[in-house]
Amino acid sequence: WEVVLIVCAHCWAARFPMSFGSGVPEIKCEVQKTHLKGYLSEGVLSAKVGGLMLVEASGLQVGKEGPFVHCAAVICRKIADL
Repeated sequence: WEVVLIVCAHCWAARFPMSFGSGVPEIKCEVQKTHLKGYLSEGVLSAKVGGLMLVEASGLQVGKEGPFVHCAAVICRKIADL
């Protein structure tokens, strides 16, 4: 099942190329007012959260701090846009 979950996570994240990686360097760009188009979108958030859940369910050891920083940035941006 591990391989199936990993492939599903990759296919889900592949729909949103901005979701690959930890997200910390891109957040640094956003903080310095260099905006990356589509980086803080709902689709990227769903890909990050869904991919992270699938990878964790497969049993792989992955760093969760970077993706959580990215998810928090997307949520904060959406709240700020209200």
